[in-house]
Amino acid sequence: MTQPKSKIVYDLDATEYHATKGLSKTRLAYLLKSPAHLKAYDTTERDEPTKDQILGTAIHEATLEPDKFARNWAIAPVGIDRRTTVGKAAYADFVAANVGKQLISAEDYATATAVAKSLRDNPAFGGSLRVGTPEISLFAESDSGQPIKARLDLFDSERNIVWDIKTTIAADPFGFRKECFKYAYALQASHYLDLARRTGLGNKDTKFAFAAVEKTAPYAVGVYFLTAETITKWDGIIKGLVSLWEIAERTETYPSYSPEFIEIDA
Repeated sequence: MTQPKSKIVYDLDATEYHATKGLSKTRLAYLLKSPAHLKAYDTTERDEPTKDQILGTAIHEATLEPDKFARNWAIAPVGIDRRTTVGKAAYADFVAANVGKQLISAEDYATATAVAKSLRDNPAFGGSLRVGTPEISLFAESDSGQPIKARLDLFDSERNIVWDIKTTIAADPFGFRKECFKYAYALQASHYLDLARRTGLGNKDTKFAFAAVEKTAPYAVGVYFLTAETITKWDGIIKGLVSLWEIAERTETYPSYSPEFIEIDA
């Protein structure tokens, strides 16, 4: 699927978004390792979603689109012995009543709904959730003409904030700061803000905020901005990554790590 130079799309199906060409947050994260890693990601067949990935999707939908969550998810039946005639009939009835729905365990369903409630009850995120727009897909071109894209969890135009939900084991400032370093979350913040500006959804004053929420009781929430200096630093890093990928694609050469010795302090 091709894309226009700059476009904001509301209510785009996630499958269509992922099928659209462009450097996304996920692809940039692989490129941050090396062009070889991104090339491998692009050419490797995707595995089935893991249990954690399914739970993450359920949490996002339960929080951002609760009506869709109610329509799209069903609790997987337990205690049905599908080896018996009665069990087979009971399972067939369940499948017929839930055609097209994603199955989830009762435990994960409870977690998703509890996390969603905790996020809604948070004054900062919950306030944006009541007035903001979820699941916005943005498409544009980089300065060098490379297609780039992003899918925002939530945009609050009243407070000019792009929000992203992060499920974590530690939503406290110290714990989440470690998560930011480990997973390069600043890359996402910089990338999303760039897309918001390029598409006209946001402007130079738009903020990016994380709603970090723990996956176990009490499902505590922490809300965070990154410093302006951090965003500026990653703006430069991403610009370099886009140029690196442009060269790799043009030359059909996808290097990995440096062939030279690198001195490290361990």
